[in-house]
Amino acid sequence: NHGAGIYSYNSYATFSNCIIRENQASSGGAGMNNTSGGSHLNRVVFTANVINGTFSQNPNGGGAGMRNDGGSANVTDSYFIANENSTNQGGGAIRNENSSTALFRNVVIKNNYSENGDGGGGMYNSNGSEPTLINVSFISNSTTNQGGAMYNDDSKPKLYNCLFFENVGDGGAGAIESDGGSDMELTYCRFIGNTTNGDGGAIQNWQSSPTIDSCYFEGNQADGDGGAVFNYNNCSPWIANSTFVGNDAASNGGAIYNRRNCNPILTNLLIYDNDAGNYGGGIYTIMSNSEPCNPVATNITITENHAGISGGGAFDDGAGSSKLRNSILFNNDAPSNEDVDAPAASAITALRYVIIGNDFYS
Repeated sequence: NHGAGIYSYNSYATFSNCIIRENQASSGGAGMNNTSGGSHLNRVVFTANVINGTFSQNPNGGGAGMRNDGGSANVTDSYFIANENSTNQGGGAIRNENSSTALFRNVVIKNNYSENGDGGGGMYNSNGSEPTLINVSFISNSTTNQGGAMYNDDSKPKLYNCLFFENVGDGGAGAIESDGGSDMELTYCRFIGNTTNGDGGAIQNWQSSPTIDSCYFEGNQADGDGGAVFNYNNCSPWIANSTFVGNDAASNGGAIYNRRNCNPILTNLLIYDNDAGNYGGGIYTIMSNSEPCNPVATNITITENHAGISGGGAFDDGAGSSKLRNSILFNNDAPSNEDVDAPAASAITALRYVIIGNDFYS
């Protein structure tokens, strides 16, 4: 079931300069299973470990390289390469669950895969887990479902100076999927070239309100909505001091998409050269299920974005009480409403010290 390579129970063992490879388990932690305790791993490689159980037997399984069931495992200067989780809930390389507070520092998570289940090609966090990731790189991980790099369910990971590069989530969220109160914290993170056949080229939030500070989003792509970030259903993310450039959504919201009671706080952002196939080349905001969105944007520059139909810079249905302060929308492109597609009546309350094209709103 668990821990085909190493099974660690309430242990504080140290593992250094090890290779853990080609182990198989049916439930979780094929390479290493940690239950409680706080084992320390330094310069360890997890590669080609496989979970191949059946989803009906193990609906909560995953973590082909490592599974942390509670506890505070500490992993430094290590690699998780080409591990695979099949027919379990999620976590191609790593699974943290049941209030795990694992620490990952200077770790590379590359070419891992999760099939079926929820997703999380690189890492899956669940049941109140709060892992900390510092200088961690997620590269070319993939899943047939959501979260090519990471899936969060009722968990609050903290990430500092992490890279998400060319991960793929077929069902949504090219890099990170956050569900059910997963209010993660991202600081100085970079999302480059992540893709999905669904919504959220880099990040998809559902009933979750992350803090995103000083991050960079470039070249992420969604075949649906939200080229970089997709917010849906009771989300209030705080996004500040960040750049969105060259992201693409085949439908709406080239950089950021908000729908159904999503109330993001957007501060000090550059939204540049993003593209939407339909509406909102930079930002798209719309009501759903009779629940409007109320974004507040301050010190935002939205320029040189494109929409295929309308709202080259931004689209807002006007159902909520959106606010735009001390910002510039200029030189965006669309067949109609080049800079902003929004009800004219909303400008009275929505705009303060804003330049839109050649017009100034005080």
